Amino acid sequence: MLRSDPTSALKRAPDDYTIAYKLLRMIDDATGEDGILDVTKLDGDYVRANLVNSTPFLNSIRIYSIGRRFCVTTRGYMGRVPHGSAVGYMICIFFGGCIPFVLRECSDRYFRLIGECYTHGVMDGEAMKHEDIENLSRDFEIR
Repeated sequence: MLRSDPTSALKRAPDDYTIAYKLLRMIDDATGEDGILDVTKLDGDYVRANLVNSTPFLNSIRIYSIGRRFCVTTRGYMGRVPHGSAVGYMICIFFGGCIPFVLRECSDRYFRLIGECYTHGVMDGEAMKHEDIENLSRDFEIR
């Protein structure tokens, strides 16, 4: 999440979002490929007990999902990328940056910046600790 004040600290989600995330996963698991929710697959007691307290989390997911789509990278990371992203685009972390970006290769030498993304498992600098970071690093010319 970007903030308008560059000096403001980014904050991790509150611990109580764990329950809400479990509820979201339950809803996702009960939703078919056609997008229809099968309520018979939900744990009704869990939903009733946690839905009201989960509303702030679920609203945050809804707000920050507008203009985004789910992705899974070739290395198995899950994330949210801007609409307009497609299979074959690259998720890159620029040295010195704090969030990953999606790039589209336009030719052998040039790339187009599609936008910022969320990639679970690399948001706290984990990618920079990769054992093969030297071979994974490269220069990009963005137009």
